[in-house]
Amino acid sequence: MNKAIKRYTYEMTIQGIRVHGSTPWLGADSIIAAAETIRFIKAQMPAIAQGNVTFNSINGGDSVNVMAENCTIRVGLSGSFLTAAKAEELLSGALADGLREAPGTTGTLELIR
Repeated sequence: MNKAIKRYTYEMTIQGIRVHGSTPWLGADSIIAAAETIRFIKAQMPAIAQGNVTFNSINGGDSVNVMAENCTIRVGLSGSFLTAAKAEELLSGALADGLREAPGTTGTLELIR
């Protein structure tokens, strides 16, 4: 018996501290936190039985000489055995790990659909 494929799309918003590029020690880099979050999600991909992860978009920064204050990632998860609770557990854990790699950043996770 085939189970239906379940799909979930989440938006992760990471908040950093915007500073000029000449003084990065005064800020918190939201893009580094986002990159690390993506790395942690990819490491968890085998945990999604018969499913997959797609990174749909990433947006952050607005100037070449300024540390980005915000970065947003949209990620989709799908699988026949995936539940919303499991998807959220996986993503919130990866987000927490990513934030630890960029001290001073904070983040939120929201189910889009």
